[in-house]
Amino acid sequence: MKQIVKRALALAVALLLVLPAFALAETVYYGDMTVEHCEEWVSLRDVPGTGGKRLAKVPLHATVTDAQWDRFCGDFLYCCYQGQYGYILAQYLEPAQTGETDVVMDVRLGETRIVAERSYVNGGEHIKVTCTDAQGDMRWYHETGTTDVTELVLTTAFLAGTAQAPMVMVYNAETGLTALSADGGETLWQLEDVALGASNSWATSSDGTIYIGGYYGPDPVAIDYLGHVIWQAESSDSYWLYHMEFTESEGKLTCWYDVMDGGERSGRVVYDLDGKVLQKYYD
Repeated sequence: MKQIVKRALALAVALLLVLPAFALAETVYYGDMTVEHCEEWVSLRDVPGTGGKRLAKVPLHATVTDAQWDRFCGDFLYCCYQGQYGYILAQYLEPAQTGETDVVMDVRLGETRIVAERSYVNGGEHIKVTCTDAQGDMRWYHETGTTDVTELVLTTAFLAGTAQAPMVMVYNAETGLTALSADGGETLWQLEDVALGASNSWATSSDGTIYIGGYYGPDPVAIDYLGHVIWQAESSDSYWLYHMEFTESEGKLTCWYDVMDGGERSGRVVYDLDGKVLQKYYD
């Protein structure tokens, strides 16, 4: 603990010494950075100040992209996390290392543990899912990767399916969405011919329906338990989807967008179970 505190203080002092030196520069670009020196997460805020609105909780060891500083940032860095831009205190960020691994999913199902890790190797983005038993022995694993890296996140993994038959979903923007059996790791189905974007957001329902969409991608797509597309919403003038929530009791899917009505406003759109727009709210 003492070592972590010392490193955090050293980084903070270093940034305070370096940042004023660039006071006359328009922008200082740092690129990819990782969250360090916090207990569980740090805040991504809409303005460079602790009083700003929290846009997201960025977990420890997560990677942010396009990190940069200018004279208006103060002690903060402007960066992107899962397609959303905002400000994080510089003392919690360190330059990302090549080949560094990010944990994107870590769940326990009974006596098994399923972990998905993302890394950047050989010029591409790579994700590996492993399932281990109570003794830590490997039960199964699955790997996929892209041939390129962009400003967006191209791979991810999350839990879906039903309580009786859970599935592990693995997404690769270049090859599609794959459903794996959580028990044995075998491929149940693949969806390859429907664009789902990148830096994805998703939500699931108890009947196994998956709602998923991506930044720079289409509106949310509803996919049933067997991998069939139920519908794809067409709000047309709202894009850059970055978060979604499904309210089972109300049968509503709420999606947050960076841009609404083709303009500069952000907000959220509420869809019904048929993909029709029920309401729009603006920030």
